[in-house]
Amino acid sequence: MRLLTFAALLGSAQAIDPYSLGTGTRIALWQAQNGHSQVHSRASEAQMHFQSSKSRDPWTTEPSKSAKYAEHCFQQPLDHMDPTNDMTLCQRYWVSLEHYAGDKHGAEPVYVLDGGETSGANRLPFMEKGILNILANATSGISIVLEHRYYGRSLPANQTFSLSTDNLRFLTSEQALLDTVRFIQHLDLGFLDSRLHGKTGSGDRPWIAYGGSYAGAMTAFLVKGWGANGTMVDHIPPEHPAVKYPTRATVHGNTRPLVWGGIASSAVTHAQISFPEYFEAIRQAGPKKCMRTLEQTVEAIDRGLEAAGGRWKGIIKGLFGLEGLKSDADFAEVISSVLGSWQARNWDPAVGSLEFYRFCDILTAGLASSEDADGDLATFHIPGSPARVPAAVMNYAGYVRDHIVSECPAGADGRRDVEACFGSSDVEKYRKTGLEQKWRLWLFQVCENWGYFMPAPLEGPRIVSKLLTLEHTSKVCQSAFPPGEHFSLHVGGPDVERVNRRGSFGIAADRLAFIDGDSDPWRPATPQSDYAVKRNDTLLRPVKLIPDAVHHFDENGLLDPAEEPKRIRKVHAEEVQFVKSWLKDWSYSR
Repeated sequence: MRLLTFAALLGSAQAIDPYSLGTGTRIALWQAQNGHSQVHSRASEAQMHFQSSKSRDPWTTEPSKSAKYAEHCFQQPLDHMDPTNDMTLCQRYWVSLEHYAGDKHGAEPVYVLDGGETSGANRLPFMEKGILNILANATSGISIVLEHRYYGRSLPANQTFSLSTDNLRFLTSEQALLDTVRFIQHLDLGFLDSRLHGKTGSGDRPWIAYGGSYAGAMTAFLVKGWGANGTMVDHIPPEHPAVKYPTRATVHGNTRPLVWGGIASSAVTHAQISFPEYFEAIRQAGPKKCMRTLEQTVEAIDRGLEAAGGRWKGIIKGLFGLEGLKSDADFAEVISSVLGSWQARNWDPAVGSLEFYRFCDILTAGLASSEDADGDLATFHIPGSPARVPAAVMNYAGYVRDHIVSECPAGADGRRDVEACFGSSDVEKYRKTGLEQKWRLWLFQVCENWGYFMPAPLEGPRIVSKLLTLEHTSKVCQSAFPPGEHFSLHVGGPDVERVNRRGSFGIAADRLAFIDGDSDPWRPATPQSDYAVKRNDTLLRPVKLIPDAVHHFDENGLLDPAEEPKRIRKVHAEEVQFVKSWLKDWSYSR
């Protein structure tokens, strides 16, 4: 799960991933940068024709990192629940047999990584030097990256298709879980190695799942449902007439679970509509001087916007380069967007971003102490009335101008249309449904049943403006997904109970591990939340909390593990230890 900000990826080697835009102002900027902000996309109006048999992706050119591993196609029914729906999709997957030893050591495991809410190609580094490589190397295992339906190229085949509300109704966690179930049931890798012909399924070898963030929750749900004594083993749908599988593996009661175990990293198993805890976690874990300064600065900005009945709000916005932005709430959202860069950190500088620390350095520059954000004052003059503005506000404004507003494309006259780039009032910009509008995918899942809208806390200290309300942060759902002919969003907001009934904070199962970072702003939605009952860490049910870590810090690795930080080497070694223990259990259970 990622909260993309305008500044989060600045200074890193990564490009903006439109799957993760999330909120109205971010979508608006992405469209402005890609030339979609003024007119309705022709591709959207034409309902772009997508054909999976072609090698080119109409959304984007796949990163070169996919070249090492060949992509394969596994046919899935578009709707697992409706045998009369004959539409299918090609679910992409990648396989590494680098460490497979031909079952010389007994039935060697399969590790399947859920691609989650992005292109599966973006997960391939984990097969080369991340968690998949680490586990497969230690156990002579087979590694698989399985792309989530609708992301990347895993879209319905040979159909005129758009990302309309109606068409997105099949983008659900329930459908995606059944994709994985059918994949494990019916995959035959004999075409890659004859020794695996008819011996790939869960009846022949243990399958271990891995996922991070949303995919971590999906991994937990998979193990809870289809692991040992799973709650869903008797709810596997019958063969679908639209798809003919190469093998017909079945699950026989509880004697051989479909999935033997799983590692759920930063697994957001608890869904909630309003999620101010995201910002509170950053406030608690961030650099103290920076966070105290930001608290006082945000309070000063809010006071300035309200002063004289709002008479000076245009000048306040102007300091930030946003004088043309109509909505005060949009202004609050734009200036808070840098906070997502806390999550963008990683122990590997080649993967993570240091943007959060650059922001803090700029915000606190020239301040005498952590208690003195209001003490050092710079002065600017409002016509007719002198006003004194805290130095930290000026610092904050400079950062936003230089690192966020500067991303807004300038017109022929050199001016930036900040309303076009950051405004959320134009509903039509959210109604584009062409395949290039990737942001619609995760946002639909958020609006449909995950929630996680991020308003300011209702009380206590805060590091975002009080103008950032639940109403504002959630309004993009109705703008982007108007009722269709066959489907409408839940009237009362996201149906989070559909997620939480699978276990929420209390989800647990044998051979289900939970890995979290102590400073992850998503930890409040995981089984290691402060709201959850503290668990014991055992080999059968591991629970690991990585110090000085944020989002799924265990997923990536280095070609030379000795160069990894001590805390990362430790958690990787612990994962190998408990997985080996699980594999011994599988051998004994035969």
